[in-house]
Amino acid sequence: MEKTMILNVKPIVRQVEFNNFKIFKYASVPLSNFHVLIGPNASGKSTFLDSFSIVNTLVSGGVGAVTDQYAEGGLHFLFHKLQGSAFELAFEFIIPKNISDMLGKARKKKWKKPPTIARYEVSIGYNADQEASILSEYLLLGVEGEVDEPKVRQPTLFPKPVPSPDTILIGNKPPKQRTGWYRVFKRAPDNNDVVYFFSEVTGWNIQYKVGAARSALAALPLDPDKFPTAISIQDFFLNSVQHIALISNLMSRPVRPGSPRTFIPDGSNLPRIVELLREEYPKEFDWWLKHVQTILPDVTNIDYKIRQDDRFSYIEVTYSNNLSLPSWSLSDGTLRILALTLLAFMPFKGFYTLEEPENGVHPKALGGIFEALKNVYGSQIIIATHSPILLRLADLEDMIIFGKTSDGVGDIVRGQQHPTLLNWRKSVGIDTLFASGVLG
Repeated sequence: MEKTMILNVKPIVRQVEFNNFKIFKYASVPLSNFHVLIGPNASGKSTFLDSFSIVNTLVSGGVGAVTDQYAEGGLHFLFHKLQGSAFELAFEFIIPKNISDMLGKARKKKWKKPPTIARYEVSIGYNADQEASILSEYLLLGVEGEVDEPKVRQPTLFPKPVPSPDTILIGNKPPKQRTGWYRVFKRAPDNNDVVYFFSEVTGWNIQYKVGAARSALAALPLDPDKFPTAISIQDFFLNSVQHIALISNLMSRPVRPGSPRTFIPDGSNLPRIVELLREEYPKEFDWWLKHVQTILPDVTNIDYKIRQDDRFSYIEVTYSNNLSLPSWSLSDGTLRILALTLLAFMPFKGFYTLEEPENGVHPKALGGIFEALKNVYGSQIIIATHSPILLRLADLEDMIIFGKTSDGVGDIVRGQQHPTLLNWRKSVGIDTLFASGVLG
């Protein structure tokens, strides 16, 4: 299988687990394609989002980069209440169907059914010499229905954290305790500078001495015929996870020729995205324009223009009075509406996180933005917000609710499992419940 075929379809995160990680003593939450994070300040929303960024940094730069960016005072600042010697993260994915089908046709006899689930897990902490290290790291494959499903809690009180397990790393367990899981790579705690790789397709295997600071995903043999799932997981953390933080003055500037035609998190290359849609995906462009018109009905056209003197490109918006304005004459709110709705119509998919997308946008426009983000196909969108309007628009299954106990321990629950919302019928708005502190 060609690498481009592997990367065209993205794995979908179905569960995230934390152990001894910052505010969370232990937490597990199943995910779907769209979620709204709800909770008071300092309840763990940013920590949840940081977990993805930390693995991105780990794969791209190693343990030292994680410490520099997220724990300048030392790795122990990422431990729950500064206690213990490590923290653990685990992410479960739905394997893209094209990869699952390939594995189903593999020569490896142990695949009675094609794997459909992948689980990446890592323990980061201090070794016996008090050096910051990757202590354990695994990638596992399994079949849905033959491995444990994502844990769904039904608490009677919230927040009320569940007891912390000794470890969440399935890969560390003996074979009889990890039934249904097959290891693609392993880094064991007793020899953590060595990683063993086992082909997903054949009986081929190899071991590399990569050092205790470098991720196994960074050292992965880039052979799509042997490691299709592992390569897709590596690409997910390196390229698919994006924290969108729009900067209006950058969005208003012309863009130099040759700039990427994939979404840059600050929105600075919007003209290139518009160019891509207009030239290569006209159907998606028409859908996007029609959606923008539901929010900004005076808009009749959106185009990109190229300056002849330097070939820089910029956005031009035409209104019903035949007035055409370049990007530097558009309001911050208009630029943000264009950028946020574009996420729903781009041909490339990803895992996008946004904190407070309501900033700089007129309240009447938020409904159209919410509708676009919720209906993104093939991507996952996670929003953290305090906006009463966005909270009212969210359904129970969209919500992930965060809380913190009196002694500072974080808790997470899906909206439909929150004890206060079991019989919720929207007679009282979710924004009212949130403002009153009832949710946690």
